Amino acid sequence: MLLKAALLSGLLTVCLSAVSLAGEVHLSNPKCPKPDTSFATFLKRFEEDAAFQHSRLAMPLVLRSGDDVTSEATIRLLMTPDDIRKFYGSPLIYSAKEREKLSLHEDISLFAPASARAAADVYQGQGDADSIRIALRFRTWSGCWVLEELDNYSQ
Repeated sequence: MLLKAALLSGLLTVCLSAVSLAGEVHLSNPKCPKPDTSFATFLKRFEEDAAFQHSRLAMPLVLRSGDDVTSEATIRLLMTPDDIRKFYGSPLIYSAKEREKLSLHEDISLFAPASARAAADVYQGQGDADSIRIALRFRTWSGCWVLEELDNYSQ
């Protein structure tokens, strides 16, 4: 378990370094009309609306994929929404209706929710089965929630 935590920590460091090397981080749609009232409200809309998903991305978006147990993850920095459609597709996250159909559970962790740089992790998966496992990292940007990392370890 400690080894896995250390490896994940190392991957995060690599990703953050890669983002800083890629240049300035910006939003896919810099005009967020008004700050989000809550993460729960934002997430519900983000899960249901593909166009809204692509308007709330931090660019470059860090995409990790592969099998995190038997092989190394592939890490990509996706620079535009078109890159995301090419390498990942759409939607980026399962809606409540899709989760029910696929028997997926969703776990949400909020970090510093009252701060200007709040963060949230969302995990969607099939419990003990490994066929679907995705994790998303969100952060606030001027009061608006944006997706900054996407990990897809589905098999």
